[in-house]
Amino acid sequence: MPKVKSQPFPLAESVASFARAFDARPAGRSDRPGWIFDTVNGPLEVTAMDHWIALRFHEPKKVRQLPGGEFNGHSGKWNIHRYKNTGQELPDSAACYAEMVRRINEIATHDQEEAALRA
Repeated sequence: MPKVKSQPFPLAESVASFARAFDARPAGRSDRPGWIFDTVNGPLEVTAMDHWIALRFHEPKKVRQLPGGEFNGHSGKWNIHRYKNTGQELPDSAACYAEMVRRINEIATHDQEEAALRA
């Protein structure tokens, strides 16, 4: 039986689709497209990198509660890195995306939750 090559997970496209469903605003950066989500902790910028997702709160001093993940209270960074359990450091973009969805759903403002339900 021929070996089927799997397609890479479309991380940037998936993040953009999720952001549009949540009525997130474009971050307005030219180097890499990102999105601004309104959260109970203030604006959260989300940017899909090659194999991980950069999350950064614009006002880190206002952050009070987060559903897991390592948070840098000085820079506002709350990044997501996931690796496949293969014994090698292979990035797992699909797992990064799933973790981003979980985190944002837990801290989204009420207005954005309603927008996502309409989508």
